[in-house]
Amino acid sequence: MKNLFARHRESRYLPLFDWAALIGGIVLFTIVSLPSLLTASAYFDEGYSAYLAQFDPLTIAAYTALDVHPPLYYTLLHFWQNIVGLDVAQLRFLSVLFAWIAIFFGWLIARRWFGRPAVWIAPLLMAISPLFVRYGAVMRMYTLALAIALAGTYVLLRAVNSKGRKWWALYAVLVAAGMWTNYFMALVWVTHVIWLLYIFRKKTAIIRSWRWAFGWSVVLYLAWLPMLLFRYGEIQVSGFWIKPFSIDTLVSTVTQSIVFHNAAMTKTWLAVGVITLITAIALVGRAVYKQFDNTKKQPFLLVLAMSSLPVILLVIGSLPPLRSSYVYRYVLVASTSAAILTAIILAYAKFKHHNTVLRTGLFALTFILMGYGASNVMVAGNRNLDTNSQNLISTVMGDIHRSGHKASIIVRSPYTYYVARMYTDPDYRVKFVYSSNLEQIGSTKPLYDHPENSIDNFDGLTKVWIVGEDARSVVPPQGHWVKKDFFNHYDTETNKLVAAGAYYERTTK
Repeated sequence: MKNLFARHRESRYLPLFDWAALIGGIVLFTIVSLPSLLTASAYFDEGYSAYLAQFDPLTIAAYTALDVHPPLYYTLLHFWQNIVGLDVAQLRFLSVLFAWIAIFFGWLIARRWFGRPAVWIAPLLMAISPLFVRYGAVMRMYTLALAIALAGTYVLLRAVNSKGRKWWALYAVLVAAGMWTNYFMALVWVTHVIWLLYIFRKKTAIIRSWRWAFGWSVVLYLAWLPMLLFRYGEIQVSGFWIKPFSIDTLVSTVTQSIVFHNAAMTKTWLAVGVITLITAIALVGRAVYKQFDNTKKQPFLLVLAMSSLPVILLVIGSLPPLRSSYVYRYVLVASTSAAILTAIILAYAKFKHHNTVLRTGLFALTFILMGYGASNVMVAGNRNLDTNSQNLISTVMGDIHRSGHKASIIVRSPYTYYVARMYTDPDYRVKFVYSSNLEQIGSTKPLYDHPENSIDNFDGLTKVWIVGEDARSVVPPQGHWVKKDFFNHYDTETNKLVAAGAYYERTTK
């Protein structure tokens, strides 16, 4: 009778805890993302996203053909912008929605193949995964790509364990959608292929179904495939803005993923904690894998591959003589998958001696370090760790609007223009100073086609605000001008001037 009651209780109540864990993970992620969502100033990439989203889908496609990212996210942002308007937080919320979907599929993978308590831990670790928090609420395509990657991983696992081609057809759609979102999604799909060939190389039916799905994904992506090949070739020939890859870059990927510090910023005690955690997870993970049967070994190896192979593949593709394409956000899927993998290992961790103490210690170390990393993201907001700088254009724009000096707002850089226009109102018109030396690349080509956003000189203006990111960018125009007001904002970490606004009035002298 007792056993019957226990089974009834488990079947009735435990699934509710599963869903509660999912909701808890989503709520926790939303809370830790609030500073980035609501208060952090938009940076150039976000400003470019908002600017591009104002055009129709065909125009978006034409401009993104010149840029480093495909058009799907910008097209979705276009329709979202038509609904919510130009408010920065509301535009960022689209990325938050995609982050929720990513958490859902991470939870779904844990639930279907690993059960409890993995399904309870996975959403919580994803929610505080530092890189996930860092890019989860920015106006870019990273969480959309992550959601597609995790959905594709779940669907692939369903496909290899099912008859027919329903799941394979869905997989083909996801592969194509991923490539329409971010070129670096190729790292995910190559990872899937490597896992498939390792596990199912002798099962011709599965390999044949994958080939069928891959063929259809190519068909769905065929219209944009030349752009992918052209972009990659251009990067290799003409160079890119990304710095050359180094060991420090790889180490920083690890430290950012756990404590959100670059390698050089990581203090000794934190480094010891990170090394201890990685070592413990690796050793315990090996033991956990050995105790699994094949139904768990296969998805475990796939999650492990998703945690490591995208990084390895990107490193290989960034070594000389190839030009580096390595950027932390391009391996967001790896760091998030590592959080899911860690949750699985924690759920099944067992020790021969002092099991309760050691498991508790491993749990505590994991959540303390990752929680510390998430708190660093909350403080840092959109800070660029590579340059150790932050964008405060939103702050100086707010100062201008409160000043009472109504005048045109001029920026000397088109890159600053993209950000400044997001924080203006109808009483102020933001324009940038046109330069014939401006490169016609993907990020600036739209401005060439819309000259109404620029001015050639200051003729006809009697009063003007000049906004920039350093002192040199807010010097007065040529002629007789007097500075009447100004605002300077300094980076709290470096004490460097990162946003400035100066109000000038023309004189008759």
